[in-house]
Amino acid sequence: MRYDFRPGRPDASSFPRSEWLRALRRALATAPNAAFGYGSPQGQLPLRVELAGYLSRARGLRVSPESVVITAGFTQGLGLVARSLAARGVTAIAMEEPSMALHRSIVRAAGLEITLTPVDGDGMLVDTLGRSQKTGGAVLTPNRQHPTGAMLSAARRSHLLSWAREEGAVIVEDDYDGEFRYEGHPIGPLQGLDPALVVYAGTASKTLAPGVRLGWLVLPEDMRPDVLREKGLADWQSSTLEQLAFAELLRSGAYDRHVRRMRLRYRRRRDILVGALAEALPDLRVMGREAGLNVLIPLPDAATESAALATARAAGVGLEGLAESDLYERRGPAGLIIGYAAAPEHSFVGGVEALVSAISR
Repeated sequence: MRYDFRPGRPDASSFPRSEWLRALRRALATAPNAAFGYGSPQGQLPLRVELAGYLSRARGLRVSPESVVITAGFTQGLGLVARSLAARGVTAIAMEEPSMALHRSIVRAAGLEITLTPVDGDGMLVDTLGRSQKTGGAVLTPNRQHPTGAMLSAARRSHLLSWAREEGAVIVEDDYDGEFRYEGHPIGPLQGLDPALVVYAGTASKTLAPGVRLGWLVLPEDMRPDVLREKGLADWQSSTLEQLAFAELLRSGAYDRHVRRMRLRYRRRRDILVGALAEALPDLRVMGREAGLNVLIPLPDAATESAALATARAAGVGLEGLAESDLYERRGPAGLIIGYAAAPEHSFVGGVEALVSAISR
């Protein structure tokens, strides 16, 4: 594959190597000896302090260091929460359709049934959750649904929180790429509206790199003991060195600068991609352009999607199709999911030209 336009991947070539190395050296020079022993499953306190400050000012969370648990990415965090809910007697949980098959597998592996809940232009259809399903929670991406790009509307946020409050349910908020919004005024995370009902899950996978296995949960107080027990059973603690280096990135402001730099870079890439598509295919509908790292182009049927993917592959362009993806448990609608973050900077414009040429045939 010459040009990588698959979704869900950041630009790995933009990992801030120099800043990370400085942060790592600083962390090694200043960490006490005790930091390299067995610590708390909750994570290193310096990182939890810095994260609490960052999430409060940058994402609008109501958070303290005591409410943060450090994980090895979102996937581990989801597993910890799912197993905690199962241990509390929850038997079913609602998830978006479409949603990541891996995430559904993690929830099922915890022993929970899944209630698949459709998505439209205003996000998850939360009014379908009802009172009879005995669903003990909901996992969703309210700030940017994947892959549609829909943002959960204010009315649905209010409805979802009311449902959770009345049913004693837990909301798991996956804020996987919340730092990358280019247009409009985003609605703040659900957690900021009612921290007692919402588990907020974040990750460094999109801002730094997936290879830096760092994520975090911001937990309601009553859930913390159960999740910490599951974290201890899973791996006891995440890597100390990565935690301390990330804490130093946050403390020094290097992380904020990197995120701002990448936001501008990804916005520029989005503009190039959307502009090229509009020029070559003016009748094409492009969804999810306001934020994130990918756009969605709906297509009329699966045959059209398959033909476009085959032509793209022949041109060395990597894409994903909506109908051929595992985002739907039943066959979903057709479309192309185009990620504009992974391609290296030096080949991006050429890649867009090859992409547009392939899907224009």
